[in-house]
Amino acid sequence: MKGVHTISVAFKLIIFLLIGGVFSHAVSKAEELDPSLLLKKMDEVYAQRDQAGALKKGESLCDQALTTDLPKDEVYWRFSRLKAWQGFLSQDRPSRLTFFKEAESLAKKAIDINPQNTEGHFWLGVAYGRIGETQGVLKSFFLIKPIRKEMDEVLKLNPNHGGAHHVLGVMYHKLPWFKGGSNKKSVEEFQKAIVLNENNTLYHLDLAKTYLAMNREEEANKELEAVMTIANPFDPVMAALNKKEARALLGE
Repeated sequence: MKGVHTISVAFKLIIFLLIGGVFSHAVSKAEELDPSLLLKKMDEVYAQRDQAGALKKGESLCDQALTTDLPKDEVYWRFSRLKAWQGFLSQDRPSRLTFFKEAESLAKKAIDINPQNTEGHFWLGVAYGRIGETQGVLKSFFLIKPIRKEMDEVLKLNPNHGGAHHVLGVMYHKLPWFKGGSNKKSVEEFQKAIVLNENNTLYHLDLAKTYLAMNREEEANKELEAVMTIANPFDPVMAALNKKEARALLGE
């Protein structure tokens, strides 16, 4: 009887494991195919992109999402955003260019699918800007019009898009005067961005840099202090980097 009992227990255990495995697989499949869960997860992973393994996980989620019935434009711009961040982190110029050009290609795919996709236009403009920074301003004058075109399109689709004003502010600050550069216009764009999203530390930091270039130190310090004291930053990962830079500019 003891042997029969042992066999019975073992049999039940096998059945339990089999059912559990099937159930687990079914749940996993349901999550894979649920568009709202996948997009939300992609955004969550990006928001925690400083964590170990987050970038690889983000790529995996994007690849997975492209095999589902999700709106592909929503996947492609998120993939572009991830590639832009990978390029930002990259230490060598060739790798940076590769990532930024991948970001460009992915954003273009989003727009090809849906010309009204605001974030597709935004991340395409960001990719152009990053490519320009990496190549050097003198080699990237041809990107000025495309960047402005994409940001104008973003603001046409969403007049309250702070990111577009920020990109324009960076562009006006970095361009030489004979190509349309203007610190005055840069300040105006950064101020518009801050009105729309005052908790974005990057906006305050870049406004401070423009003020410093204009020898407006008191106003620059005010913006740098804002970077240091914002309690609930829009992007905590970027905020950590911005605070480090702000601290250095303040001489702390």
